[in-house]
Amino acid sequence: NQKLLRKGDTIMDEKFSYISVRGRTIYLDGEIITARVAKDFFKAMILLDCDSHEPITLYIDSPGGFFSAAMNMYDAIADSRSHVTGIVTCRAESMAVIVLQACDKKKAYAHSSFRLHGVLFEQISLNEILMGEKSSNIARAIKEQKELIRILEATTKNSSEIVTKWLSKDTLMSAYEAHKNRIIDEIL
Repeated sequence: NQKLLRKGDTIMDEKFSYISVRGRTIYLDGEIITARVAKDFFKAMILLDCDSHEPITLYIDSPGGFFSAAMNMYDAIADSRSHVTGIVTCRAESMAVIVLQACDKKKAYAHSSFRLHGVLFEQISLNEILMGEKSSNIARAIKEQKELIRILEATTKNSSEIVTKWLSKDTLMSAYEAHKNRIIDEIL
């Protein structure tokens, strides 16, 4: 149990994902978007933001993770008084794409890849469907899907129809396609 995240700290979670704070740079690597990693990320953002309002660079290489954890990370970036530049080094998949959208500037290396898909939720029993019971899992998934559409629509300036199409299937994009679709601002 760390009480305070210090500059230079590296936080490892049980799946060997980590947040590393070096200077004003945060590295998010691996399956990063868990509740624990989101909490540590939030601490890192607060530490850097309180230290000064100089720019922060966020490097991302992640297959994504959980919706609620990603939303906490998204809010921490969006609430920062420091200018945050997100750079995808290899891949941003699933909720990692959403975390990237909170950054003031979104960049990626030329051979980075992006993967978008709709919200995945727990299986629903056939009995629940046959009985017409409203599943809280379905209601939650619909609400989360609408939030993903809202965020991507606002940040990419694409229509709801285009964003919904991306999320209706597994959509893979190269850095060039992500740039064309305004998921990123610049290719490095």
